[in-house]
Amino acid sequence: CAQSGLRTRLLLSLPIATQRLHPLSEPTPWAMGVAHALQAIAMIAVPLVLQTYGIFFIAWWGARWLKLPHNVAGPTCLICTSNFFELAVAVAISLFGLNLGAALATVVGVLVEVPVMLTLVALINRWAPSKGVQTEA
Repeated sequence: CAQSGLRTRLLLSLPIATQRLHPLSEPTPWAMGVAHALQAIAMIAVPLVLQTYGIFFIAWWGARWLKLPHNVAGPTCLICTSNFFELAVAVAISLFGLNLGAALATVVGVLVEVPVMLTLVALINRWAPSKGVQTEA
């Protein structure tokens, strides 16, 4: 049937499917490219995550030191964290250009920022004072 022939051609066109996979065989160029891309993504994502949490906690401790109410401190810290994150991506693009990984940094940056910011929102909500406590200054 035509579908099985198409399926066979698609499988044979994959770089991994054309080589025998043996535990001691050399990795394919395709596999090396994927491994290199994953390493580059990790080298971009890990510092961005650490920076984002670091800036947030510095801003949170500063807001607590200034005795800002929770409903002001939370959004202020998130805005501060987000601005520094966007600045880091802009600096990466301006320093390295779009051809040397800055485009990857931009994509990875956005994909990292959303879940990190959502965890920070959950953290702020968890640290919220109980309902009976006055939050206004």
